[in-house]
Amino acid sequence: MDCSVFFDRGIGPHYKSADDALAGNPKDILRIEEFDVVSGKDDLGNRKLPFSLDQNNEKVSFSCNVKIGKPEGFETFLFVDAEVKHLSCSINGETIFEAESSVIAYDFKIDCGDETNSEICLLLTPKEDGGCLREVYVYHLPKSSVTSLKMDSLVKEGDAGVILDITVASGDVAMSLGGALRVTIYFEDGNIAEKTLEVKPFKKQPWQRLRAKLIIESSELWSPKSPKYYCAVFEYIRSDGSVADVRKKYFGIRDLNISEDSVKDGAMTLRINSQRLKLRAAHFSQTIPTADEIFSKGFNSVYIEGEIPPGFLADCWKKGLMIIYAPKFSIELKRKWWQKRSDDDPLDNAVLSVGESVDILKSQTPVIIWSLGIKGAFGYESLANLVRIIDGTRPLCCEGDTRFTVGDFFAFADCGLSELSDIASGNSVPGGRRKRRIKAKDYMKMPLLLCAVSPDRKSFEEKFEIIERTPHMAGAVVNFTERLSSFYDF
Repeated sequence: MDCSVFFDRGIGPHYKSADDALAGNPKDILRIEEFDVVSGKDDLGNRKLPFSLDQNNEKVSFSCNVKIGKPEGFETFLFVDAEVKHLSCSINGETIFEAESSVIAYDFKIDCGDETNSEICLLLTPKEDGGCLREVYVYHLPKSSVTSLKMDSLVKEGDAGVILDITVASGDVAMSLGGALRVTIYFEDGNIAEKTLEVKPFKKQPWQRLRAKLIIESSELWSPKSPKYYCAVFEYIRSDGSVADVRKKYFGIRDLNISEDSVKDGAMTLRINSQRLKLRAAHFSQTIPTADEIFSKGFNSVYIEGEIPPGFLADCWKKGLMIIYAPKFSIELKRKWWQKRSDDDPLDNAVLSVGESVDILKSQTPVIIWSLGIKGAFGYESLANLVRIIDGTRPLCCEGDTRFTVGDFFAFADCGLSELSDIASGNSVPGGRRKRRIKAKDYMKMPLLLCAVSPDRKSFEEKFEIIERTPHMAGAVVNFTERLSSFYDF
């Protein structure tokens, strides 16, 4: 059985020592090493992340011990997720990076030399109203997927310009009203480049493309023999002036490409791998852990490829994990005579061949299935609504010609947890009175999201919050945010 399980990192306390893990980058291999906060002047001890920084603490410093076994052909990076006034990082006593910002994602290259046991020390200065440290870990990327900043020749005067090409997606209702995206790039020699881009209100499409020129002011940049490395920080300022937390209310940057632009006496190329924004993933290629193990490590969702063992889906669901799965549906639906509702019901003798319509999907738009767990709330036609998302044009029905549009809200009516587990596992749902026999066959490459939410607003908001802090699925959620928000009258 060819099976891959990807874990999406949540905000929960999962910062325990772990073996090297492979990550969910299908083209390359990403190795992540986690480590604990082991000491600190504020007497943190082994306190788990995330934790808040008291505004009374002028400075907070602590050390993180990690065995850095740098593999050949890999570059090593440190990721720090914090909300502070100032951050300073040192490796084995040597300061390698400093930055001032109120935003969170700090991501920069480190070099520990030949040391196998290195001490990483962070010095954090809280803001006036305090601060927060959410996550710290080291990861390794293949050199082939990391492009450093290089100059064709030494630039001794003038400014270097680069083109920002960013596709952004709204992550919550407040973001959809527009605002500004502030991009700050820190270089290891102290240079800082900053650009604020206007984000217009999102209308028909839940994403928009931003292009702008970013100027790096420097009288002397760098030589090709000494390439400089960078840390990119993103802030989203909503229209009401508040700053969006891109982890909790995810602001999806799906592709960040800073391309070539000519400068005086030279040229530079800066490319930021968009995978860098999706590093909260660990990949276990051989075994499927239990739902308890997934939950205990602090993960809030699980992405599954391949066959699912019996009971796994239901166990994950019961634990509150968001399940992302990729089957290919081929549904045959025929009611028995005692199940028929009326002579004019097209679903009484319907054959819905969903799998044959998969090619209609555009780009990499994920498929979403919401199960409300409401029996009969949307009528027995709800099962056919599966076609609305997957096809988006016209399902095959024996009677009638119903045209569905992608994005229609739908649910499985009369379909409980066990039935969904059977469907996703490729088995038949037991027939019977007011039951349909459904059979899922084969698999498709497009992601399918199964998420159980309740009809009441409070439960829905709780589940939706879990989805919003799931980075690699945020694009899928925001595609339907407007419809879901209006449906629940936010």
